[in-house]
Amino acid sequence: MIVSVVSYLALCLLFAAAAPGLVERMPPALGARLMGFGLVAMAGAGVFVLSSAAFVWLAQRPRIARLGAWSPTKLRASDPIPPSVGVACVVVVCCCVAAAAVLLTRRLRSLGRVRAAVDRCGRGSRRVLVIRDSRVEAFTMPGRRGGRIVVSSGLLDALSSPERRAVFAHERSHGRHGHLWWALASDVAVAANPLLRGPGRAMSHAIERWADEDAAREVGDRRLVARTLARAALLRKHGSIVAGELVLHATASNVPERVRAMLAPQPRRNVVATVALGLMVLAAIVAAVIMQRSADGLLDTAQAVS
Repeated sequence: MIVSVVSYLALCLLFAAAAPGLVERMPPALGARLMGFGLVAMAGAGVFVLSSAAFVWLAQRPRIARLGAWSPTKLRASDPIPPSVGVACVVVVCCCVAAAAVLLTRRLRSLGRVRAAVDRCGRGSRRVLVIRDSRVEAFTMPGRRGGRIVVSSGLLDALSSPERRAVFAHERSHGRHGHLWWALASDVAVAANPLLRGPGRAMSHAIERWADEDAAREVGDRRLVARTLARAALLRKHGSIVAGELVLHATASNVPERVRAMLAPQPRRNVVATVALGLMVLAAIVAAVIMQRSADGLLDTAQAVS
């Protein structure tokens, strides 16, 4: 059990160090998808591995062992877990699960407040809602058929017609691909495992780059998207119309890097980076499976001799 926990921590640190650089070498859509699965798999595997170690340690307590008809002596002999490690696993798992639950609840409540505020500004089935406000704002609310784009008159008045098309193309990408849910899943994973903060930031950047590339393909001009990003970021001096942690803004993530990326050629597939990131995701899943089978085997053996 101790070896499995240490192996997972080493894998997690490797993922945290290497994954952001690997994602930068892939097309954003592929990178964001792999990183999203990787974050969820890595966080889930971590909770599972630590939970398994904590459960085996708790099962060695006589009162708990009686509930499962296990032999605490056999369990301790088969896989002795020091009390300090067992307690640490219990505390860490409780903190991770609580942090993920709190963040998920807060984000969903935030989304509800944003949706209510948008509905107050304009009800109906229109796919695009223009809010009369001088502040610069554009975001997409999730929903059926690509969701709903909300844009301020301040932004529309400041942009040219081609730039407006680029903004709408960017926001349509967010709604079409459900980017908000990808962002939510990655944020919950990071809350459950703070070691994944670096990959979490890379995920946010990849999501926006994904929408940028989709916008460039739709309008047929990478420089137009770069110019629109830069102008929107410079115009957005004041706060948002709607305060929401879960809303994806066009200028929400590292605009200078995104502008440089749009001025460069379209990124191509990198087989080495893709395989490397995929193997790390697979390794996290395999680690959790091995831990589960190891724990089951220990408990089965302890029951057989009880």
